[in-house]
Amino acid sequence: MKFAFIADVPWWCLSRDGTGIADAQKTEHSWDVLHAREPADFQPADLEDYDLVRFGSVPIFMMYLNHLPQGRRSVISVCSFRDAELDLQDARIPWDRVVGVVYNDMRQAPMVERAPVKAFYLPGKVARSQWSVIPDKRPTSGNIRVGWAGSEAAWPGVKNVDLLEQACELADVEFVRQRREQEGLLDATQMERFYNSLDIYAAANIELSCTPVPVLEAMRCGVPVMTTRCGEVWPLLRAIHPALVVDRPSLWSLTASLEVLKSFGRPRLLQLGYAIREMSGVVTWERSATNFTEVMAHWARMA
Repeated sequence: MKFAFIADVPWWCLSRDGTGIADAQKTEHSWDVLHAREPADFQPADLEDYDLVRFGSVPIFMMYLNHLPQGRRSVISVCSFRDAELDLQDARIPWDRVVGVVYNDMRQAPMVERAPVKAFYLPGKVARSQWSVIPDKRPTSGNIRVGWAGSEAAWPGVKNVDLLEQACELADVEFVRQRREQEGLLDATQMERFYNSLDIYAAANIELSCTPVPVLEAMRCGVPVMTTRCGEVWPLLRAIHPALVVDRPSLWSLTASLEVLKSFGRPRLLQLGYAIREMSGVVTWERSATNFTEVMAHWARMA
């Protein structure tokens, strides 16, 4: 069978999910990752050759609903708590056009289970082959470098990047911000170099949000990750060292953890990063991509 994953912008998080699944799955089936931001980017004929289409989010599905082949059902994705709490409860969703829902955080299950279709839990992961340690890119002098990457524009009140920057200033560490809207979108190779240029990657999301994709990517690059209790990966990081997990995104808590990690010095931070990479196989797509592709094949037969 042939499946399509519909993402919005090349190399943003949804696109990386689709590409990771396509590259890692080991079945007789195949995936294409398609990108579009406007309804006019697709015509019904563009999707007729696919046995089943998965949309990367509920809003993308709703935007393209009138451009889908008539009589065909699709898979929709809950990629955030906003999707689960608001968009999935949208009375406009035509459930007769949906064969299944994919969600990425177990805390979303009670909301997703209200949908009148099958649901499948598939947490966000990364492509194993993409992310690696680049020793000669690691900082060796100057202040400890703490980085953050992503998009703030669509997530007001969720990511607390300004608060993280204030904490870095109080802890006397260098804050390196890679915003897609300001610093520009980086491709895979550039992002790999960005992570490897850091001593610490930090995320300060509110608790009721999914694991940020850059957290997973930084883990695979062997960079120590400091995070709040967002998503589902933080217990793994806390098992490596308690200072890597911040109880809440407050200025005091973020600063305190940064000061502890800074006191370790670069040699110990490097050891922490390598320990995180050793256990980060659980956040790669290999096994999940194959399982999910088989689920898509089952759903395609139902569609």
